Amino acid sequence: MAAPRPPSTDPPDHRRLCMPMAAQLINGAPTTTSLADDLHAVAEVLLRLPSPAALVRAALASRRWRQIASSPVFLRRYRSRHTSSPLLGLYVPRSHAGLPSFQLADSVRSDRALAKFVRAGDFNLTGLGSHPEWRLLDCHNSRLLLSRGESRAVYNPVSGQEPLWLPLPQISPLEGTSISECLLQGRCDDAASFRVFSVQHRGCDQMVRAAEYDSCTRQWRRHQWVKNISRPQHDQAMHAGRLIFWRYEDTSLLLLDTATVEFSILGLPFTFFQPSMYAIGDTVDGVCCLVGLVGSANNLHLQVWLLKEDGVAKMWEPEKKVPVSQVLGRDAQLHQVHVVTNGVALLGGDRCHQFAINLKKMCIDAEFECSALGYPLHMPWPPAVLVETGRETINYIVDVVTKNLSTTKETEVFMNFTPHPTFISINLSKDVPTFCVPAIHDNCLSIFVHSNFVL
Repeated sequence: MAAPRPPSTDPPDHRRLCMPMAAQLINGAPTTTSLADDLHAVAEVLLRLPSPAALVRAALASRRWRQIASSPVFLRRYRSRHTSSPLLGLYVPRSHAGLPSFQLADSVRSDRALAKFVRAGDFNLTGLGSHPEWRLLDCHNSRLLLSRGESRAVYNPVSGQEPLWLPLPQISPLEGTSISECLLQGRCDDAASFRVFSVQHRGCDQMVRAAEYDSCTRQWRRHQWVKNISRPQHDQAMHAGRLIFWRYEDTSLLLLDTATVEFSILGLPFTFFQPSMYAIGDTVDGVCCLVGLVGSANNLHLQVWLLKEDGVAKMWEPEKKVPVSQVLGRDAQLHQVHVVTNGVALLGGDRCHQFAINLKKMCIDAEFECSALGYPLHMPWPPAVLVETGRETINYIVDVVTKNLSTTKETEVFMNFTPHPTFISINLSKDVPTFCVPAIHDNCLSIFVHSNFVL
């Protein structure tokens, strides 16, 4: 009897990688159980990738990997492990007019996946063309809201596609003047959707109202006027989730709840020396928070309050308070909390210094040197390419197997995506078989498991 042939260590014939999945199987068509097992293994690998940029690179390796990574349950579990989106940089308005400049965060240069992600986009806004009337109005989830004269446009530098020009709301000059405009996430579940809110004030009779643009309908909707509301002291809006705030008076805020389109007045938790000493935004968990500088110049503290809602009233509750010297690690003259977004507070200091402070760890995420206060730009979540495919079967299997991923033992994963055919060794837990993955070749990918199953 002939001795069994030892398993080959040569890379597989890459012509076979482009064959239909059924033709790649040695033991017949795959069963739902075997497919689920292998999807479980792939999802286990993807969950351990360190950043959304790395996840996007891996997901684009094949259609099936993208289907796994776009599963709603997988995205929720990935987000629970990697709660914050990386800070990519800062958009800084120019002193006179024109497009804002982009300052790259130092952490991006040291991260290979993030660096490639930025290089693939149009973060220098060359796709918009040069025009002296460009002005940055707001920034949210990697999108920019810009004006050019009376026109408004939303641009995504990640994709670099043509900007979406918004139709002008039909507002008569007698109907009031615009206070500010905000860019928010859309109402529907589509990650690509967005809303723009324009708030108008009519000073003769102290009335205010909101006009809302929805990218899903591509139409403006004007809401009802609300009486007895004065114009805020400062037109610059601050937003967190569905809530938009303005610095109304010394001790209060004007609040617009965009879910109900209702205006109200909310008190501040602290009497700040100057309105620029605080800002409102959201934490990495999406909770509305207020970040302020409190205390004397020689004993300055950074304090965080969280907005609590009991169904009837809203109130600020203190969450943490840390000396500024402990956060910055040296003496620094801070004079402003400019913006809070995605768990990062941008603080303005002396000599054009700006510090992006991680509110969860209370440490410096990035440091910038620029003449004007900027707008932080984070890696978007979820990444635009990771959307549902609409294929119910594959998504159902992925959702089922990813529900049990939290019970799998943590192990190290070593991955190296290259454009040339090679093998990637992945060391999973003892409950998941060790397998080798040929990297991308002609946009096709195979997973060879010990059972000779090929995905």
